[in-house]
Amino acid sequence: MNRIFRLTLPFFLVGVSARATQGNQVFSVFQSGIAVSAGLGFSSASLRAKDAAGLGVIPQNGYRSKIKIANGPTFEHLIGSPDEWVDFTGSGSVKNGCGVSWNIGVLAQKNLDLYTMGARWILGFNGASSKMGYKTGNMYRETVLDNESYFISDFALVEDQKITNFILRNQWFSALIFEFGYLVANRVQLFLGPGISFQGQKLCCINDSGKSSGGVSKMVWGPIMSVGTRYAFTQRISLGVEYQRQWLNKKTWNKISDIVPNKTRPYGTPILKTNNNLFLMTLSYMFSAK
Repeated sequence: MNRIFRLTLPFFLVGVSARATQGNQVFSVFQSGIAVSAGLGFSSASLRAKDAAGLGVIPQNGYRSKIKIANGPTFEHLIGSPDEWVDFTGSGSVKNGCGVSWNIGVLAQKNLDLYTMGARWILGFNGASSKMGYKTGNMYRETVLDNESYFISDFALVEDQKITNFILRNQWFSALIFEFGYLVANRVQLFLGPGISFQGQKLCCINDSGKSSGGVSKMVWGPIMSVGTRYAFTQRISLGVEYQRQWLNKKTWNKISDIVPNKTRPYGTPILKTNNNLFLMTLSYMFSAK
């Protein structure tokens, strides 16, 4: 009898396992269909300001003349009234911030027993921003007579400098994400997926009173990765948490002259690259579960 029991036990366990798998397939709450989704949370920005080359603009209103005598002192003279310039050729200081983020979207999903696959399109708002500070001062055209043999011309900001601040705001965004999921205990879905994201951004100058004035807008794009989990209350309604990472492409803000302060000129062009992190609570409603 014991021998018969030992022989039949493996077949019994296999049968139970197969029955459990079939039950998971039949009674899984997550089904194929079309759903609408909404997300609400916060976002954080991670901006890097790149060094940029000057645009070949030559200061004409002020001159710094240096005369170096061989084996002797150097005499310096400042001539004229120089213009004030914002120097974008240096990377500048950056302070990243957080903001509220939300989105709405449509999810098309296919149930494949223990797995799901689908595509989701979302449209939303990302409130993260970054503040940048660039050196500003009077720029002279510098002329040097070195040992009375040849001239060297260059540009230089005077030593007495200040900082002009700008703010880059993330605004609307849209993304297409391809999802791959795994079902756990019939009601829990783990998912991740790559995609592509488009982000609207606005660059503004901060005036002396601390308020932003003017602004230029651009659209940037880049890859996105989403990872999260959903818990299904019914075949139609599920609640989840999600993390999204956006790697946006580098952008040159060549219309910066439209927003610099009055009587100030830009030297070079800011080059900015932003990555965004979004942490969201999500709600999905399936219209046509199958």
